[in-house]
Order: sequence, then structure tokens, then C-alpha cells
Amino acid sequence: MDDPWILFGVAAIALVLIGIWVASYQVERGRTKQLDVVASRLGFEFRPESHPELAEHLTLFQPFSQGHSRKVWNVMDGRAGDVTVQLCDHRYVTGSGKSSRTCKQTVLLFQSDRLRLPDFSLRPRSFWDGIAGLFGREQIELETSPEFASAYLLQGPDENRVRAIFSEPVLAYCARHPDLCVEGQGQELVYYHQGRRIKPAEIPDFFQEGLDVLDLWIPKEGVATNLELIGLDLGDHTVPEVRNESSNRL
Repeated sequence: MDDPWILFGVAAIALVLIGIWVASYQVERGRTKQLDVVASRLGFEFRPESHPELAEHLTLFQPFSQGHSRKVWNVMDGRAGDVTVQLCDHRYVTGSGKSSRTCKQTVLLFQSDRLRLPDFSLRPRSFWDGIAGLFGREQIELETSPEFASAYLLQGPDENRVRAIFSEPVLAYCARHPDLCVEGQGQELVYYHQGRRIKPAEIPDFFQEGLDVLDLWIPKEGVATNLELIGLDLGDHTVPEVRNESSNRL
């Protein structure tokens, strides 16, 4: 290491890595500040720290059990009528070293005694799902709706029970919204956008999307009428800017 150019190169790389870390830290810090504001406006409790218990609970649903280094943070806790709501940032890592990939997404978890759901998973179809089908991966085909069948992959261990909850109105709604990612199990329903974190200013819209999906399997009476009780104003998406401009990026 006597060559000054080698020392210079090592120092330059170290500075770049430190710069990337600082920029990432500032982005996360800015996002947390904005989410805190949104949670306050929704009337939700906000807990920015990591929550391993919730991360572990989400592994009951297949999409959140994959990978390693799973983490849940920026948790919002609230209620909509008799429905318990938790919204959070979720992360997991696949692979290792240079081949590792980090996936971050915003997750919305509903819990209600009125839900009676079979275990099921619904997400948009991809090219790889067609390949998986050739090897016998379990898929539930609903021939009554070609639009639904072409847009979605539906899975679940109890095919008859899953078919029963996908009525014509549910199929029609899903066909009109071809990007839904939904997981159901007993008294819990999970809604998310695959591999995407929702910007703070878009959280009210995201929450409303989740309520609309929840309404497919639970009477909305008692939910919509109680939104005012949690201070929800779906018409106001304004989130104050934080000083660091990079915080607007995810």
C-alpha cells in the first residue's frame, strides 16, 4: 500500500460509499418525518422504529416470508370502525453479496372479527407464472371470467372455499383493477403494491384503495361511517416539505 495512487483509490471508494450511506440515511429520515405528519392527519399512532414482532407475523403470508433480513418499520396503527389497521414499510433481501437484491414495499394489514377468509393469495400474473404452471405449481383457474384469469394469479390450499369468495362482483372489481396484490387468512386481509413503497403524499389514496378491497369481503357499513372518528381526510394529500429535497425520493 505504499503506492500513493492505491491509497488515493481506496480513499476515493471509501468516500463514495460514505456518501451513498449518508444520502440513503437522509432519504429515510425525510420519509419518516413525512409519514409522521400523514399518520397524525389520519389520527393514527406512528412508530418509526423497527418492529420484529410485526415482521414475524407477516411471514404467515407467503410474499412476506421469502428472503432474509426482513424488517418492518414506520408503522401506523389505527382503526376504521371495528377494523384494526396497520400500515408499515416492509423490507426483505434475496441472495447474498453482489447478487443480493433488496425489496421494499408498503403493506396495509386489516384485522376484523367480521372477516371469515380462506387462505388465499391474489397478484398480477407474470411471465414466470406461466413457466411455473408447467411444473405443476398450484393455481386456481376461474373459467367464468377470462379477463380475471388472464390478469391474475390466484392461489390457495382450499380451492372450493377460495372459489366461493370470488363472486361475480369481486371478479368484476378485480378485472377493473388489474394490479391488485391481496392476501387473505381468517380475520386478516393484507393489501400492498408489489415491490413498491408508497410516497407519503399518496398514503390516503393507498388507504382508500385498501378499504375498497376490504369492502369486497366485509360490509362497509360501520367502516365508512367511522372514518371521521380517526380524522381521515381523503381529500387533503398535502404533505409539508422537509428541508432535504432528497427525502421526496423513495
